Amino acid sequence: MILMPTIRDYKYPDLNGTTKLMQILSENLGIAFNEENWQHAAKYRAFNPEFRTLVAEENGQIVGMCFADIQRDETGRFHGLIRNVIVDPAYRGKKIASELIKDAINLFLGLKVNTVRVQVSDNIRDVMPVFEKLNFQRTAIIVETDVFKIREYKEADYEATKELMQIYSKLLNVPFKEDEWKHTIKIRMQNPQYKILISEQDGVVTGMALISIITDEIGLTIGYLENVIVHPNYRRSEIGKNLLNRALETLKVLNVDKIRVMAHLEVTKWIKDFEDAGFQTVANIMELKLK
Repeated sequence: MILMPTIRDYKYPDLNGTTKLMQILSENLGIAFNEENWQHAAKYRAFNPEFRTLVAEENGQIVGMCFADIQRDETGRFHGLIRNVIVDPAYRGKKIASELIKDAINLFLGLKVNTVRVQVSDNIRDVMPVFEKLNFQRTAIIVETDVFKIREYKEADYEATKELMQIYSKLLNVPFKEDEWKHTIKIRMQNPQYKILISEQDGVVTGMALISIITDEIGLTIGYLENVIVHPNYRRSEIGKNLLNRALETLKVLNVDKIRVMAHLEVTKWIKDFEDAGFQTVANIMELKLK
């Protein structure tokens, strides 16, 4: 006779055991595990009645876990959501996952929710038959897209933004003056009408956008997108378009009347990105170079 593990609610001494399971789950999903984040999440879940963390224990060891959460949708219906069903590889084949799921279902039955849902990542869709045996049917899919991290400038970005300005200055055939760039940053950090948006990937600054807001002589509030600069190593990764879109979103939230861009002819390949975003040519800049 096979003895089944005890299924119960998570308690604080289970942290180390569940941390190991979360590491396994992260590896299965192909994402980096953040132990500090899990420590906070485990504590938060333990004190929030809408979230239940069920664990399977055998001989004092945590060998399985699943989340059993309550969700309310926009129509007022309540759903039980089963997530993150994970079993220690050394204990698989003992129907521990099924027992965790059954306990979660019984929990939801007692709470009189409208439906019970399970979220199965595409990376581990081979577990779907486990739920099908329990009469679950596929009714929806979840789609997602990566989001480029874009934030405002901070002091630690100085060297990276200096390099970007050096690249941009070379592109325009104008000399780069570091003192002037330092002064530009000082002005923009002190004046709320100016912003520097920074794109970041894996902790590396990949590009920036400079925006400002000016009220002209007839009273229009104009949002200027002055520059979008992307490091050459990242120019094929849509970062420029994402910086452009975030700059436009920022200016729109600030209730400007119009948004303008001065697009240098030296970078005509970027002009199409502005046209795709709805910009139209309304003027030309002509220069006379003086000695």
